[in-house]
Amino acid sequence: MDYCSRAYLLGTNPSTSFSDLVCVDVIVSILYHTIIYTIVTVLFYYFWFHKCIVPAIPILFFFFLLIMTLGYPARLARAKSLLAASHNNLHRTQSIMDNAYATWYFIG
Repeated sequence: MDYCSRAYLLGTNPSTSFSDLVCVDVIVSILYHTIIYTIVTVLFYYFWFHKCIVPAIPILFFFFLLIMTLGYPARLARAKSLLAASHNNLHRTQSIMDNAYATWYFIG
């Protein structure tokens, strides 16, 4: 799971360039989360509606893949925007990003 931490840090550090997001850690994180979200959605649907949605699995997979792939540059763009708005205060930007993402997505 170290790759997820490294991918998170890459995506929230405003000094990261967008081209730096094209790396093994981010790609593995995208694939991992896409697979998990697809499985959870299928299981949830099965237990809730008692129906299997096997024909929809590829559609769900590509939907989550698209969302995850667009999410990394969007999060980095937000970090860069926050840095500019906070007059290049990197500590403040990291604090806002951590409160927004680490608090909700990495509770534990």
